[in-house]
Amino acid sequence: MENWRNKGIALLCASMLAVLVAGCNSDSDAKSEVKRFNSDNIKNIYVQTDSQNIELSRSDNAQIEVRSTIKGVTISDEGETLKVIAAESSGIFNLKTNIVYVALPNRIYKKIDLITKSGKITGKDSKSKELSISGDSGSIGIQGFEGEKIVSHTSSGDINLAGISGGMEVSADAGNINISHQGEIAQDSSVKSNSGKIELKLDPAPSSLRINAVTKSGKIESSLKASSGPSGSDKELHAQIGKITDESPVLFVENSSGSIVIQ
Repeated sequence: MENWRNKGIALLCASMLAVLVAGCNSDSDAKSEVKRFNSDNIKNIYVQTDSQNIELSRSDNAQIEVRSTIKGVTISDEGETLKVIAAESSGIFNLKTNIVYVALPNRIYKKIDLITKSGKITGKDSKSKELSISGDSGSIGIQGFEGEKIVSHTSSGDINLAGISGGMEVSADAGNINISHQGEIAQDSSVKSNSGKIELKLDPAPSSLRINAVTKSGKIESSLKASSGPSGSDKELHAQIGKITDESPVLFVENSSGSIVIQ
């Protein structure tokens, strides 16, 4: 009886292992396929995934390139918009992280949307009037953005934006925010976190900007010479950069639970 029980346990373990291997390989065994599109008429890019990562990069030619090793990715050219949709992974167990790669030519788009439920989003050298990035669970990392506005939100994960320009609407429900901004901020902007540290570096600094920063739980550190706040308070900061006029934009920085560092 004991021998039969051991054999049953061994058979069950073998079956579970087979299912695990099948789940891990079901998507990753698919051959990597590159699809290319003429970019002349495309003004908007929309990429949405379930649990897959998104990597945005610069193409080395005049075509848009989309590559993925996973099944269930649909790509459609809808007039001025190119849509890339990755459905939920078909494997029961999926230990390998799958990635959807999108490479764009060196030109400015009207809008780029990158959305994921539980994946990581990364991008390099993006150009668009508006770049919108959002995720429920996972980090966001952008290196280099040229445009009018970047909008970024994550429910749970860190946001790292390096070498970006233009206006900002950046928020994290739970996660650190680290931003390195270059040059002018031509419109009112905001950086908000409910739980996590906010670090903001303005280099080179804009020619004209008002900064209003506040934290409920934590402290504010700033190297700005024109900074001021309530006497003896390290939870509120009001600063001005350059020559201020009625048209000068305002940058609001808010943190519910965490510190703020502005340079």
